[in-house]
Amino acid sequence: MNYSETKPQGLSARFVKLYWELSYSVNEMSGPEPVLPDGCVEIIFDFRDRFLTYHRGDVAEIQPRSIVAGQLTSSLVIGPSGETDIFGVRLNSESAFSLLGISMFEIRDQIVDLHDVIGADEDELFEKLAAADGFNERIAVFEKYLVTLNVPPVVAELTECVSILRSTNGAKQIAHCAADLRWSERRLERTFNEQIGLSPKLFARIIRFQSLLASADKDKSALLDHAFAAGYYDQSHMIRDFRNFAGVTPMEYFGRDLMLSGLFVDA
Repeated sequence: MNYSETKPQGLSARFVKLYWELSYSVNEMSGPEPVLPDGCVEIIFDFRDRFLTYHRGDVAEIQPRSIVAGQLTSSLVIGPSGETDIFGVRLNSESAFSLLGISMFEIRDQIVDLHDVIGADEDELFEKLAAADGFNERIAVFEKYLVTLNVPPVVAELTECVSILRSTNGAKQIAHCAADLRWSERRLERTFNEQIGLSPKLFARIIRFQSLLASADKDKSALLDHAFAAGYYDQSHMIRDFRNFAGVTPMEYFGRDLMLSGLFVDA
C-alpha cells in the first residue's frame, strides 16, 4: 500500500486542508473497514477499480468515479473492489460550502456524485487528473481548476469559531464562542448546519474524538491518559463517543487490524 499526503500552498490553502493519494494492488486488498467522522468534507477521484460502500446486511454499492463525501455523524463502511488508485482533496471544514455551492447539511452522511454538484466540469477535471503524471501533477491540475472558480468568501466569523474549536480540541463552550463573535447561539447553529453540515456541539465532539484517535494511534498503551488529554472526563464518556462515532467500543476498534481507517484520522 502506498499512501501520501501533503498540505496545500498559496491560495488553495483557503479551501484545502490537505491532498492525499492512495494506491495498492489486488494482492494487498483489505476487507470492508469503517471510516469515522472527522469534521471534514472530501472530494475523491477513483481512477481504477471503484471503491464500495457497504450498507446494512452487507449490501455493497459501487461508488461513482468522482465523489463528494459529506460530513459523517457515524462510521461509514467502505472497501476496495480491486486495483486502487485514488486522489483525495480534504476540504477545510468551513470552506466546502463556498467552494461547492450546496448545503452541507443536505449531503450529511452521504456520498454524492461530483458530477451532480459541478456538472460538466467533472468530466474535464477527471480526465486531466487521470492523465497527470504522479501526485504533484494531480495537485497542480486541481489547483489550476480552483483558480478558474468564482468562489464567494468564507464567512470570517465561521472560520474564527472553527479555529477556536480545533485549537481547544472542542472544549470551548459554544455559548462563549457565539458571544466572542457577537452572534446569537441560534445564528451560529444555523450557519454551522448549512455551511459545515453539523451543529457546533456535534462538530466540537468530533474534533475531540479525532484528537483522541490521533494521539492513541501513536501509543495505544495508555488510552485513558489520551482520553483525559483530549478532554474526556471519564472512561464512560470516552466509550460513549466510540459507540456513537465508531459503532464499537475502544477495545473492539483498536483490536482490529485496520489498514484504511487510520489513514483518515484528521490529526
